[in-house]
Amino acid sequence: MAGERLIAMIADSDLVARLRTQAATISADDRTMARFSALLDLQKRFVKASSNGSATRAEPIGREYRVALEALIDAPIVADYLALVDELDDVVQEVTAILNEGIAR
Repeated sequence: MAGERLIAMIADSDLVARLRTQAATISADDRTMARFSALLDLQKRFVKASSNGSATRAEPIGREYRVALEALIDAPIVADYLALVDELDDVVQEVTAILNEGIAR
């Protein structure tokens, strides 16, 4: 029960509401979604090349990925969205640390 309340508190927070709003706005923009999709494709190709131990194949894909990521982050709404994702991750990490500390006592 307490876990469900904690999840509900986080889900109902202003941070998550803003994150959902940003995500909906981004999802509605076909151009941005295409750029996200292309970025994810590059990321998959990079991981595959890296896991195969092929640094010569992975390096140019990694450069291309970084360039595409920077171009995507240049869009203010994407930068805001990613900042909110980082902020939510920080909150979750803090809650996890508090729970772990409480359990360890």
